[in-house]
Amino acid sequence: MNTRHLEISDQTYENFAKLKKAIEEMAGEAVTEDQVVDFMIRSLMSSVELPEEEHDHGHCCGCCGGH
Repeated sequence: MNTRHLEISDQTYENFAKLKKAIEEMAGEAVTEDQVVDFMIRSLMSSVELPEEEHDHGHCCGCCGGH
C-alpha cells in the first residue's frame, strides 16, 4: 500500500489538534481523534444541501427538472 497519499502536512495536523482542543473545551472532556473526524463529517454534511430523495409514492422530487 502506498502511504504517500495518506500523509498530512504539519500545518494540517496543527489545525486538527486545535480543532480537537476546541471540541474538548466545548464538551468539557477528552475526545478521541475518531470523534473529531466524526464532528468534522457531521459539520460538513449539515452545511451541504443534498437533493431530496424520491418519495414512496413514486413521483419525482423535481430536483433534476422532473425527468
